[in-house]
Amino acid sequence: MARIAYPLVLALLSLVATPHAMAVDRLSLDLGSVTGEGWHTEGLSLHLPLRDGDTEIRIDTLRLDDGTELTGLSLRCGTLELPAGGLRCEAGTLSATLPHLGKVHGEGRLALRLDGSRLDTRWQLTADSIEGHLTVRSDPNGWTLDLTRLRVSDPGGLLADWLPAGTDLEGELSADGRLTGDGQRTRGWLEWRAELSGQDATGRLAAEGLRLGGRLMAHRRGTGPWALRASLDSEQGQAYAEPVFLDLAEHPARLTAGVDWEATEGAWDVRHFTLRQQGQGELTGQGRLDRTGLRTLSLRLRDGRADGLYAVYLHPWLLGGNLDQLQPRGRLDARLEWADGAPQVAEVTARGLQLDDAQQRFALRDFTGQLLWHGADREAPPQSRLRWREARLLQLPLGETALRLTAHGRELRLPPGQRLPIVDGALRVHQLRLSGLGTDQLDIRFEADILPIDLRALTTALDWPPLSGTLSGRLPELSYRDGRLGLGGTLIAQVFGGLLRVDQLSLEDPFGPAPVLRADLRMRSWDLDSFTEVLELGRIEGYAHADILGLHLIGWEPVAFDARIWSPEGTGERRRISQRAVENITQIGGSTPADWVSRQVLRFFDTFRYRRLGISCRLEGGVCHMGGVAPANGGYYLIEGRALPRLNIIGFATEVSWPALREQIGQVLAQEEAPVVD
Repeated sequence: MARIAYPLVLALLSLVATPHAMAVDRLSLDLGSVTGEGWHTEGLSLHLPLRDGDTEIRIDTLRLDDGTELTGLSLRCGTLELPAGGLRCEAGTLSATLPHLGKVHGEGRLALRLDGSRLDTRWQLTADSIEGHLTVRSDPNGWTLDLTRLRVSDPGGLLADWLPAGTDLEGELSADGRLTGDGQRTRGWLEWRAELSGQDATGRLAAEGLRLGGRLMAHRRGTGPWALRASLDSEQGQAYAEPVFLDLAEHPARLTAGVDWEATEGAWDVRHFTLRQQGQGELTGQGRLDRTGLRTLSLRLRDGRADGLYAVYLHPWLLGGNLDQLQPRGRLDARLEWADGAPQVAEVTARGLQLDDAQQRFALRDFTGQLLWHGADREAPPQSRLRWREARLLQLPLGETALRLTAHGRELRLPPGQRLPIVDGALRVHQLRLSGLGTDQLDIRFEADILPIDLRALTTALDWPPLSGTLSGRLPELSYRDGRLGLGGTLIAQVFGGLLRVDQLSLEDPFGPAPVLRADLRMRSWDLDSFTEVLELGRIEGYAHADILGLHLIGWEPVAFDARIWSPEGTGERRRISQRAVENITQIGGSTPADWVSRQVLRFFDTFRYRRLGISCRLEGGVCHMGGVAPANGGYYLIEGRALPRLNIIGFATEVSWPALREQIGQVLAQEEAPVVD
């Protein structure tokens, strides 16, 4: 361009010097296309007044090597001066169409040396909803670009190409900045402030009164990558990214980052970043992404507050689920490594974690330890070690526990032989394996021995009627899949001196609002003396068998079962029943002594011998269909007497409302004194 500048200017000056001879008022020169280092123009033309008027330079299209394109460029000079080797434009006006900004207008001045060695230009620019001041200076030592008092009243229009389609964004944006270069390096800074409100077309992203402020520092050597250092602060307004809602007045945040940007490759190398948020903790990390997506990511959480992290970032994802009413407290540290499109390493360290469920389904006290996980493509990690002082699961009290486990890929295993304390006993684990973690195919396998557990302590903890004896036995393979907990074999335990057998045990949606339990229970050689002593029903000596088949509970309330209790034949044990036990059985069963003699006998004796006893109830449709050990005079025997004084108790009610029967049983258990029968 410099090669044609001098001859062109000389020719123009000679024409201007002889306007009358030429008898023309205006001179136009069409230069067509011109190419320089880093730029190319099409439709370049020069219009000079030979008497009065403005000088104008027009460019139809100006393209820069980075792809930027300006169209409709026009520069008018109210006063054009051509000092030796230079050009000065005063009272200038500028207009052009710029990417993302549309039509831009400006007023200012321009001074330059025609050999390109110096440039000094100042402009006040305006566009739709945008105004600001731009100053550009250059000399042999370098160049400087200053942007001051930039104001944007329609940030949605300015950022439309980067926002999701249909986004409605309102507010204000202001900025000041500088960019300098000397041929060897380029550096600059930008300070900006914004107050934004709006949402996208789906309503999944939204902001209200969001106040942001930030600073960007940039540095580049030659044509190398840009080294960027940025900070972002926000202390006001609300932001929503479905399903997370953030009130920055309650949880102000500050983000700092160092990034290398390779513009030609479209790659961002995040050297470091730090996010500090009040009430949450500190998140640091680094990573790299390019046009193909996220390549690597390393995150570390320090001193995270369990209550704040759950309330703001976890709870919205858990609404309506089994974990949406937690009350956590304590501190957490965590680490995540991501590569090749998948997580590779994860660590979580808990310090004094407390966990309560508002529905009282589980609780955890003083949980500490470190959970280590490695992806399936990596070697198995060291064993994780976890410890808690106290826990509760479905009201089942768990004692102080120390566990070792291995988490690898989608599988978690507990080494065999570990103990899980329960009340004063424990489970000795033979197998605990979780597979399919993070998928719809979650599968849990559990097998253990039940080490002796005191039944009185266990039932008291569960708020059940207190029972005596011990619970021990073998817990065969217990499995969980598709929301259903099932027993792979038969559970056998010793209760009240007898044998308890549990078959077909299953529990659906165990942590949901209405768990569904099904089972068949069979008890043999049950010591009635121990049982009635615990329930304070009065004393009954002897053994009994019991079946509860087809047991079906919804929300822990019985809706169906077929239950029967009866005296076994041929056992030869002492069988006696106290007066109080007779009275209570009579009251529960809606029965009566079989005859006048039996009623009178009750007045004079404390205990009675019996041949056999029994009762049955088949619950269906809220009605209990009653029966006894044998038919008797239009009813059924509940107690069949033996020897003198002979006492027979007969029941006549064959259908009883289950809620009413349950209420009667509750009243009997609550009585401190036995009822009086006339």
